[in-house]
Amino acid sequence: MNHPPLNQTQAWMKAVLTVRGDLPQKIHTATELNGLQFENIVKTSPQLSAHRRMDIYAAGYVLRLVDCLTSEYSLLAKFMGEELFEMFAKAFIVSAPSKYWSLCYLGERFEQFLDETKPAFSTSNDTNNNISAEQKALFDLPAQIAKYERAITEVLLAPGMEQMAADSPANASYFFLTGLPAQTKIQTPPCLRTLELDYPILPLIEKLTSEQTYKLPAEKTSYVAITRLNYQLIIKELSPWQYTLLQSCAETVSIEQAALRTSNQLRKHPQTVLGQALNWVPEAIEAGLLTYSM
Repeated sequence: MNHPPLNQTQAWMKAVLTVRGDLPQKIHTATELNGLQFENIVKTSPQLSAHRRMDIYAAGYVLRLVDCLTSEYSLLAKFMGEELFEMFAKAFIVSAPSKYWSLCYLGERFEQFLDETKPAFSTSNDTNNNISAEQKALFDLPAQIAKYERAITEVLLAPGMEQMAADSPANASYFFLTGLPAQTKIQTPPCLRTLELDYPILPLIEKLTSEQTYKLPAEKTSYVAITRLNYQLIIKELSPWQYTLLQSCAETVSIEQAALRTSNQLRKHPQTVLGQALNWVPEAIEAGLLTYSM
């Protein structure tokens, strides 16, 4: 018997593992896509039929990916509970398979999946489909926690500031006393992630991390910055103007320019924002939220 090319066999196997449907549907789709017959790919043994062998392998493939998601979203798994988390993880893997070879991208769209699949409820009294604020938080928070944990993964994978001059933080500390000129150039580092969240989840994250009992937070917009400095995670809660200023520093700008952009966006007096920025930027540099050049 002539064996098919390896790449054709791999494409057939990938289709069986990733397309939607039960095993017979998966095999049918893989055969239509690649022209390979199931009986020519998977052998029957005295102990197991070919279909049973393939079923075990396919189920094992999904479970291994569930383990990967559980590792990346450990706090979310604690919040949701193992059984519920596994159910959503399996649904995500099957319905939105990753297009990348690296497992680093497996959970890239998990937050979006959780947000899109949550029930559409309202806390308004104007509808019969309303729920309490606490019940709404139970549906909203999984996507919020996933957004936070995915940001941490991206911060750990992104290029950091470890190669910068070792004396940069000390220089930044010096500016607490001397002040920074308004024309100092600043920019956010590649490893920074800024989050706009619908809930203030940091106290909840702390409780989940230490496995303490917690109270669900009330819905309220909050802002968080996550970065990496000297191989350590830095997590800071931000005020609205700080979040907006960091958003404006994706490219190199002066403190004065960043403050002007922030004031225009928030409709605040430019000099007020500039004064706040000049006081806060040294602290942001020391925390790894910004880099600077004179």
